[in-house]
Amino acid sequence: MRITAGRRARLAGLLGALMLFGLLTAPPARAAGQLEEAIAALAGGETVWVAEDYQDADPQLVELLRARYERADTTFRIAFVTEEIGEDGAAAQQLAAAIGEPGVYMVHSETRNPTSDTPDRSEQRTTVGISLGEWDLFDEEMARVGIGKGNILLTLPDALDDDVRPGVLALADGEDRFFVDPAVTEAFPSLDEALLESVFAEVPRLRVALVSGVSGRTEETMEALAEGLPQDGAALLLQWQDEDFSAVMATGSGVPYSISDLVSVVGSSAISSITVEEMPGRLSLLASALSETDLLTDAGERLAEQTLYVHPGTPDFDAEAAYEEALAEAATPVRVAVLPESVLALQLGDDLPWGGDDTELAAMLAEHIAWDPGTGAGDQRVVVYRVAPYNGGHIAGMSVAADEEFTRQARGTQAGGDGFMTATLDALLEVVAAPAAGAPGADGAEEERAAAETAGGGTSVTTWVALAVGAITVLTTANLLVRVLSPRRRRIQAATARSRRLARMTPEQLAKERERARIPALAARTDLERLDDVLAGLPMPRTSPSQVRALQRIRSDHERLLQAHADAVTWDDIAAIRQRAKQLNTVLDLWRKLESRPPASG
Repeated sequence: MRITAGRRARLAGLLGALMLFGLLTAPPARAAGQLEEAIAALAGGETVWVAEDYQDADPQLVELLRARYERADTTFRIAFVTEEIGEDGAAAQQLAAAIGEPGVYMVHSETRNPTSDTPDRSEQRTTVGISLGEWDLFDEEMARVGIGKGNILLTLPDALDDDVRPGVLALADGEDRFFVDPAVTEAFPSLDEALLESVFAEVPRLRVALVSGVSGRTEETMEALAEGLPQDGAALLLQWQDEDFSAVMATGSGVPYSISDLVSVVGSSAISSITVEEMPGRLSLLASALSETDLLTDAGERLAEQTLYVHPGTPDFDAEAAYEEALAEAATPVRVAVLPESVLALQLGDDLPWGGDDTELAAMLAEHIAWDPGTGAGDQRVVVYRVAPYNGGHIAGMSVAADEEFTRQARGTQAGGDGFMTATLDALLEVVAAPAAGAPGADGAEEERAAAETAGGGTSVTTWVALAVGAITVLTTANLLVRVLSPRRRRIQAATARSRRLARMTPEQLAKERERARIPALAARTDLERLDDVLAGLPMPRTSPSQVRALQRIRSDHERLLQAHADAVTWDDIAAIRQRAKQLNTVLDLWRKLESRPPASG
């Protein structure tokens, strides 16, 4: 912690009194366990300690917490343990006493519940010598209620130190377009200002803040960020939520799309979710939506010079150059575009054909291509693959503008599952009689391997060394995967598999899936109806306008859950809804606690 000499002198007396009071009133010492191990590590300089078997501590959240807390002026320490810590605040007080500095001290506990797949969780927090009172902290926590409102563990440092919010609000001055929280880049080096400058080079009237967390009400932050926006301008706030980044936007009156539609483009839905790995691709989707050049025009300009254009928002595909080279040598000339369906739908609206396979979209693209004068009409073939870029992605449809025979063959190239784009393009290469797409440098590597084997009269020493290193790497990687595969990543993988599985289901299979979810869906409906009864019986908040807004956000989340329940298909969908309903009940308990506090004196 960085404390000036003056500040240390002012706090010394208060801290001494508080520590003495804590020692006199603290509960009896606990038996040695995880908490004591955590305290030793945190007293030794660490900012975050996580028990090995703690399920809900996402590794990326932990990295971001460490980067944020190490940069904070106020001391922050947090321990995630898998043992009982009680309800009396003793664990957090014990941690504070061991550190012996003004700051914020938190202990989160997760213990197994023998009657549920979800562990029991509890949290403790204590503060020493900080500028915010307990009710101020509760207000900051209530400001985090709702979708896209950030994570209290990451907004508290800004609430105390005011070191992120000024950078976000400065974007309204117009001198800079982008602000990236240094803690974000420290935790995730690929997320920096250079990324934003590159992706949004063609969107000059967009302001973007990428932060760990910004304090205060998100609505007020966005109002300030949007101040002075030109009519065709927009502002984007990206901050960490629970396991990934959320997106919140503001737009000028001249932007032709709704805010919810734009958030859905970058965040996959109105309840936005953007992982670190997905961030560049998701931002490129938003850039295409807001660009002065529409997607078909941009693709047409590129296809005038090349045979293949794959939009950078296409997930899990980085071999465009190899396939472009292979298509350039095809016996049957063709131009191929892989375009995000979400952006096409936004820009074309009702003009986008939704009836499955078609020729119209490819014909529209063909009109935007400046064909070489030597290219006859019969060789002006165009294939467009419409990609749904979320949850791992899949091909949602395709369009072909060509002769009947080519169209028939091309329609059989769509592939699904992992590596769907590579499999699809491989199938298309066969249709157009093109060579296989080789990995960059493959020819040189093959020549080097052959030369080594010839010189050595068989398998070379280099090959044996490579095999040994490869075997060690496989074993090491397997071990790392077991340790690093977090609950968030498992959920992402499950969502990806679900999206692809549902896309391939027949109506009969969908009916069976709904039947499997029927009984859990009834239980979820009961949960939501019970919560609805509670919300309906609450009196009008009396403490402050912020309480009114917080209750409105809770009710808004409840409405979203009702809609999600109506749209649910699988058992996993229902389980997620019930978990979110449980979280809303916890938030509602906190709201009631705030509402019961004494009114502020006049």
